[in-house]
Amino acid sequence: MKRKTQKQLCVLLSLFMLISLFASSITVRAAETQKSNVELAQSINTAVAKDIEGHWAQKQISDWNEKGFIKGYSDNTFKPDKTITRAEFITLVNNIFGYNEKATLSFKDIKSSDWYYGEIAKAIEAGYVKGYADGTIKPNNEISRQEVAMVISNIMRLEMAENSAEMIKLKDYRDIQEWSKGAIGAVLDNGYMKGYTDQTFKTGNPITRAEATVALNNVTGSIYNKPGTYGDTTVEGNVSVSSDSVNLKNLNIKGDLYLTEGIGDGTVVLDNVTVSGKTLVCGGGMESIIIKNSTLGATVVQKKDGKVRLEASGKTKVGKMQLRSGGKLEEKDLSDAGFEDVEVKKDKSDAIVQFDGDFNNVDILSESKIEVTKGNIAKLQANEEAKDAEIKVLAGKIESIEIKVKVKVELSGGTIAKVTIDKASTGTIVDVKQGATITSLVTEAVIEVLGKGKVEVADVKISGVKFEIEPVKVIVANDIKVQVGIDPTSVPTTVAVVTPTPTSSGSSSGGGGGSSSSGGSATTPRINTSLDVISAFEDAVYVTVYNEDDGKLITNLTVRDFTLSIDSDEVTLEEVEIDNDIYIVIPYENLVSGTYTLRFSKSGYISSAKSFEMVSVSGISIEPDSLDIAVGETRQILATVEPENANNKGIIWSTSNAEIATVDDTGMVTGVGLGSTFITATSVSNSAVNRTIPIIVGPDLAISDGSIAIGDKAPSITLSMTLDTFTAAATNMGNWQMTVIGEEGPPQPLDTIGVNNVTITMEESAEVAKEIRVTFHGTITGKGTLLIAANGSVFSQGFGSSVIQFQIEDATEDLEFVPGVSAGIEWRLLPKLLTEGAFQPLWRKRKDD
Repeated sequence: MKRKTQKQLCVLLSLFMLISLFASSITVRAAETQKSNVELAQSINTAVAKDIEGHWAQKQISDWNEKGFIKGYSDNTFKPDKTITRAEFITLVNNIFGYNEKATLSFKDIKSSDWYYGEIAKAIEAGYVKGYADGTIKPNNEISRQEVAMVISNIMRLEMAENSAEMIKLKDYRDIQEWSKGAIGAVLDNGYMKGYTDQTFKTGNPITRAEATVALNNVTGSIYNKPGTYGDTTVEGNVSVSSDSVNLKNLNIKGDLYLTEGIGDGTVVLDNVTVSGKTLVCGGGMESIIIKNSTLGATVVQKKDGKVRLEASGKTKVGKMQLRSGGKLEEKDLSDAGFEDVEVKKDKSDAIVQFDGDFNNVDILSESKIEVTKGNIAKLQANEEAKDAEIKVLAGKIESIEIKVKVKVELSGGTIAKVTIDKASTGTIVDVKQGATITSLVTEAVIEVLGKGKVEVADVKISGVKFEIEPVKVIVANDIKVQVGIDPTSVPTTVAVVTPTPTSSGSSSGGGGGSSSSGGSATTPRINTSLDVISAFEDAVYVTVYNEDDGKLITNLTVRDFTLSIDSDEVTLEEVEIDNDIYIVIPYENLVSGTYTLRFSKSGYISSAKSFEMVSVSGISIEPDSLDIAVGETRQILATVEPENANNKGIIWSTSNAEIATVDDTGMVTGVGLGSTFITATSVSNSAVNRTIPIIVGPDLAISDGSIAIGDKAPSITLSMTLDTFTAAATNMGNWQMTVIGEEGPPQPLDTIGVNNVTITMEESAEVAKEIRVTFHGTITGKGTLLIAANGSVFSQGFGSSVIQFQIEDATEDLEFVPGVSAGIEWRLLPKLLTEGAFQPLWRKRKDD
């Protein structure tokens, strides 16, 4: 992919109010006064302008008109085939994508007093347009289709496609100019623009209002430009978020996801979201993009100031992640892959890329500043493009760093197991601060190793390498010289280390402290070992034991080779198993909270030990604390163990009635049949620690906001509802009843309160119920729980909205409203203790619960 300048800012799919361009008629005249070159026609609110009926773009124009994104002219026309100028199109793009920052301009054909001066300054700063070689921008020229293709490619950071199969099919393919060929191929391949029915593209043709509408609609897809929660649906195309405080929940996106600069430094939450296409992150701050229990495909981060944090938690998996700007990737309470493979390909700005979590592979493909603040990286590579990159390890562990170009590595905390430096990396500096450790360093290049930290084994394959502090062991060939400290003192030459057999040698062929040409010694030395506790649970401790000299696993260990103690008291071990180079040390009884020390000791080896904390689970909380779902609907519930630093955070999920609702091992609940049941989360480490929440499974309804008040001030309940079962015909809803649930026992009828023959009355051709009013006469006595439900309801197919008003007379005491189940349609009251005369929210959309 061709490298783009950072000025090609992120997609800011903001308010989509296309202001003057599509809401007005704009004409520019060079001879007119500079006070205003824009002639605005009065906009209209008609859903369909008279001149778009039957037009090829009627659907898109009508859709955008209905959503308020575009409007027609005062004569009830839209003029879909009217062309627009470069200045007009630039203004349109700026308003759609939210570009606000301005560059300093020096074009000789515009003046600061021109109405479009500021808009062109935004476009130049954003980097999606350029001027001409003669120093002009030609704002009043009509903009061509090939120029629009280039604008879209720049904004969307599309890979240039000079050899696009779709483009080659065009009859006028050979007429496409070289400068626009890659962009036209890219927009064709991505479906943003299309050719004409005669199989031509007509690159030089001015673009029309209809063509611009369709192209931009193809790019933006569904737009979320206001704070709120959106989801519980499948979107076949793209999704764009251009506002702070947006929560996408239970959303399946078949296209791409764009988190635009319109988010600013705000927060966006992806909760149980699946993105089949790519994800582009250009907005958000350092506490911003939260990804929970979601699956994302290839993802690109490119925020102008480089200050954005992406947090992956729960069952989240992200495809190839490319950082084209600074940013922080953080994993928190993760149960899936999270951010596995990351590519850093950013500009030369000072913005820092930070890693906090467990990463499989990190490739550095540009001069970048990298910080590892915590966690694990299995493999980090500084490739040829990463010349002069800076890599800082503040804490955590990197299993392997491969350096293929001159860089600087600073290890101020934590450990690097192996550093491999290619011969093309001459000039690399490795700074190991006091307290930090590099287990193995292999270099084929002349480098400097600074700092007072520890390098356990240095395998030097070229003369001229300098160490500030001598490594514990240096491996060199006979003709290799290394320098330690300020003075060029040669380190005595040693032969390459071979892992010895852990038994005594019978004889000696040499002595002294120098090198031995035969490699023999009086006795075979004991082998240095390294024991590391990978993880610890109440019933098992997972450890590795390595030969420090060659980095290989020490095999054939048994339970006799380990001892475990707490506060000097030895813990009885039952057995030791091995799985993929990891030893599993199993205690006879489950471990309790405390500080343990595990020691490895075996003949022929130098003993090693590691201490670790065991923190048991003491409690579980579940979010949400109750759930209302429809039959066939799936919802994610999350369990959090207490305390936060507990060793074993595993959860076992169970349901009390699988015919009502099921739950999988990740906490994903599926409604099976109408009714109520309970979902329980139990600690893996302690079955006595658990938490249960009620689950209500009802028909597939969507309930919108409403309110309730009990008492003389406002004795009524009002709520809005969307049903998928209305038609234009009047429908009898059957009998309604009110019941009260006491502190114990099943629901009981509340006196004889009831209303019969409630009828939905609808207009002749409408699909929307207008209003239902139900009054429950009587006095509610005794503090308890109120349940309102509909019985015996029959609906035919269709959909629409209805407003239902319940009026309750004489509520003598406060009532606590909780979920209830009844045959037929059921409306759930949120758990809320209501006070006398209080006016509080009662209902919200089922899909937002």
